[in-house]
Amino acid sequence: MGEAAGTSGDDERPRTGLFLLGLSLATLLFMALPAINLVNLNISRMLERSSEIGIRKAFGATSGHLVAQFLVENLVLVLISGAVGLVASAWALELINRSGWIPNASFHVNGRVFVEALLLCL
Repeated sequence: MGEAAGTSGDDERPRTGLFLLGLSLATLLFMALPAINLVNLNISRMLERSSEIGIRKAFGATSGHLVAQFLVENLVLVLISGAVGLVASAWALELINRSGWIPNASFHVNGRVFVEALLLCL
């Protein structure tokens, strides 16, 4: 009987590993989609602003200045998106807390984790 109890735990490990692999791949997919969307957004913005870029180059702007401008614009977009995400997260957690879906649980936004994630995005 002792062997049967020991083997059932070993049988669960491959299934758990497969589940974690699937969960990791799904998480990676959900993280890659916004990144791909941001790349497409930047490409379309640059194509729309090609005349502006040409005029700025004609007036003496260097490629470095143009790259810096686009980087600053993207950083502002990331910061605004992060702030909207924080507000949405806080609202969703408050909604979950008030709904009672999970008894005796209290969820809150951890500011340190949010700041570290935002810095990682930058």
